[in-house]
Amino acid sequence: HFSIDETGIIYNKTILEVGNYGLVVRVCDPQDNNCTITITIIVQDTIAPTWDEEPSDQTVSYGINFSYDLNASDLSGIDEWWINDTIHFSIDEAGLITNKKVLEVGVYGLEIRAQDLYDNYCLKIIKITVERNNNQNNLIMILIVGGLGSSGVLISIFVIKKVITKR
Repeated sequence: HFSIDETGIIYNKTILEVGNYGLVVRVCDPQDNNCTITITIIVQDTIAPTWDEEPSDQTVSYGINFSYDLNASDLSGIDEWWINDTIHFSIDEAGLITNKKVLEVGVYGLEIRAQDLYDNYCLKIIKITVERNNNQNNLIMILIVGGLGSSGVLISIFVIKKVITKR
């Protein structure tokens, strides 16, 4: 795992896994006098994962299932995905967020974390906006017009007839 140069600098020869490495270092002079010391090299992972692509705000139409695939990288791997809103959303071991139930029209704040084996994580907060779709707007118009009923139709005919006769 290690090498040492003629000046006494110790180098790692490979990428070191997290853990403790015991080394015995001996220094000799030309008369074969020497001294020895035992040291421990401690390798820790203190670096958070990074997003392969930064998560961003999302928009979905009402009644459509929500799905958002996240990707993050870390030398020790992604051990866990985490979200704060587990009532409306779930996230699987691969980082895919989906809705648990039909999402009502509105805005949902979602905190997302990708965590490595050593409790380092990257975090992002996004908004998921659920909008009415065009079919819903058309339905609302139909209901409004239908709610006006025959009196609304009669008023419309009367206004149109007035405009035509004035010409």
